[in-house]
Amino acid sequence: MKNVPFFVPSEKIIKAHIRQLLWQGRPKCPRCGKSSSVRHSERRYRCRLCRRPFSLTSHTWLSGMKLSWRQLWKLLWCFCRKYPPDKAAEATNLSLVTARHWYALFRCKLPERSRQLEFLVCADEGYFGKHKTGNQRIAAGVVEPLTNEVRLRVIPNTEQGTLEAFLYQHVSTRETMVYTDSHPSYNDIQFMGYAHDTENHSRGQLKHTVPIERVWSFAKWQLRRMYHHLWAKHYPEFLREIEWRFSSPETFENPLNFLTQTLRSVPNA
Repeated sequence: MKNVPFFVPSEKIIKAHIRQLLWQGRPKCPRCGKSSSVRHSERRYRCRLCRRPFSLTSHTWLSGMKLSWRQLWKLLWCFCRKYPPDKAAEATNLSLVTARHWYALFRCKLPERSRQLEFLVCADEGYFGKHKTGNQRIAAGVVEPLTNEVRLRVIPNTEQGTLEAFLYQHVSTRETMVYTDSHPSYNDIQFMGYAHDTENHSRGQLKHTVPIERVWSFAKWQLRRMYHHLWAKHYPEFLREIEWRFSSPETFENPLNFLTQTLRSVPNA
């Protein structure tokens, strides 16, 4: 591996971190959840109760991983530091296809942020991709300026029913003020229980909707700087990454923080 401007620990230390995340240090069977196990080999354990073997990555999204732990750690560092996939491939001595595959996997494994936004919310729509190539998609977005919590989803159109359904799912109707632009699809949201005010962007009115415009600016800057281009099928996972980077930037301070949020052992009989 080539030299990179961050520290990559040894395989032993990385596995110790993973064991602490998954098992709190003591091996635990991912099927029955019991800690009654015995080490079978360097990489395998066997549960004394259900009599089945398991490994450190069993029933996690790292199961079947063919990378070394140091390669994974270095790829995660590159992802957290916003390295483009080609630079990450160069830093880890992996192929570009492999780096892109793992970047997509990192995005997919970020949990969905489900809390409804409340009190004060800004809503808007954004466009990603080029219409002339058939790769353009519409995204609906809301942001809670007091906490920087963001919700972004790909939507099929900007009709009234679509945008109202998006707001109802992600914004609480209890004592919530919603600021939008003058798009007519928002005209009746006060009947859903929201307090509502609009700004006409074509007249330069941007006092209250600046926070959601910052989100679109951040997302498009991230798309150009890190990925240069994404196919439309990857936009949902990309928008989830933007939610996390904008709302919880501490998740991307280092690989351990990222794994703390994403790595879970899912029991499977």
